[in-house]
Amino acid sequence: MFKENLPDIPSKPRRAGKVRMLGVGLTAAGVAATGVGAGNAAAANHPPKPKNTSAEIAKLRHQLDLKQRQIDAQTAQLNHISNIASHLIGMPKKELYIPDLVKVNQLPGFNQLITPEVQSELISSSVRIMRRPKGSNEAWTDHCTGTVVDIPLEGRASPVLTAEHCVQDDQSVDYSTYDGFPAQNITAQTKYEYMISKDNSQVPIATVEDIVIAMPGHGDFSLMWVKPIEGLEGSKIESYNSIPPLKPASTTHNFEPGAQAAMLGYTQVSGYRPVAGIGRFLGTFDFDMTKSGDTQPYYAIAFEARQPKAIPCNSNGSGSSAIMPDRTLTGPLVSRASIGNINGIPNPGDNISASAKWRIKEIEKKFGIDESAYSDVCFYGVPESVANNFDTYGILKEGLHHIPPYRPALKGGPDMDYPPGMGK
Repeated sequence: MFKENLPDIPSKPRRAGKVRMLGVGLTAAGVAATGVGAGNAAAANHPPKPKNTSAEIAKLRHQLDLKQRQIDAQTAQLNHISNIASHLIGMPKKELYIPDLVKVNQLPGFNQLITPEVQSELISSSVRIMRRPKGSNEAWTDHCTGTVVDIPLEGRASPVLTAEHCVQDDQSVDYSTYDGFPAQNITAQTKYEYMISKDNSQVPIATVEDIVIAMPGHGDFSLMWVKPIEGLEGSKIESYNSIPPLKPASTTHNFEPGAQAAMLGYTQVSGYRPVAGIGRFLGTFDFDMTKSGDTQPYYAIAFEARQPKAIPCNSNGSGSSAIMPDRTLTGPLVSRASIGNINGIPNPGDNISASAKWRIKEIEKKFGIDESAYSDVCFYGVPESVANNFDTYGILKEGLHHIPPYRPALKGGPDMDYPPGMGK
């Protein structure tokens, strides 16, 4: 479950010099690749004398293997640069200008660092969300990531904060059945049942009893109210009640652009193992993530990854939260923009070229920050209590009591009409 809808908004012209620099990079990379090829051709014209020992043959094979890896790596880098350059060169001249950019280490919050204690708190409170069709005995499948949060409700365990889009495909009613309250309990409408697990285990530590979602216009937020599984205390499986909940974001915070941010996600490419990392907060970015006219604020956090499985905000990391040095907890992970990994290996499923174009035009234009040293920018929801004095978590808590009537959609989607004769 992951959103990759990247808006395409015009920006200021970019100096042609930037394109020429890319051209030089391409030429240099091309020369490097040609040089390796020429070396191989020379080796072919003057082959080494045959050796009689198996050790010498093995050594020769190892050297050839290393040379081939060098060629493969340079080819990947050349393709990576070419993808970006083709979009830059293809843009109209008036769209190719980006003003001078500030380095991340020049930002005011650069020395605001995550302590091991704060990172450990996020790791301890992050959980896996798994699901299966209701009433089935099918195996549980990984679906999203969540964070146990401290939102007290008498007689209930601490809920799990995740993204609304994690259950977006699991609603079987038309939006017109909702009563107008900005949060709704959609548990009866879901086609799936959900459970919570921890770390590398697929053993349920809690079952989800109620799912409350924020309605359109109020961000990509959901709270899952759970029932802990009894009898796990003393076993090797961590019990739900032993997980320390984190405080949701308050209306004030003490971090600035450049500050570190701790992240964690149970991502698909990692085999659904917890992937932790530390990024850099760039600022708050307002945009229409779904191109539906619903513009929302998002925390933008840059992250450097050397390989796809090291990205905490990769696919299935949706719903996870990041934490700032002052312990401010972000809202759920909503999306990610990437130009691939720094070593030139594309992240599986990424549209590298489209992401690169959007990143250059939008992220750098918005913040004026040079984040070229980072492979990804991850977007987390901003609770409306921070954004515009609207109590997001209080509304989600109250949403427990707002249950829309069950009326199945014709094709099982939230935007479908009622069956004939039922009316709206």
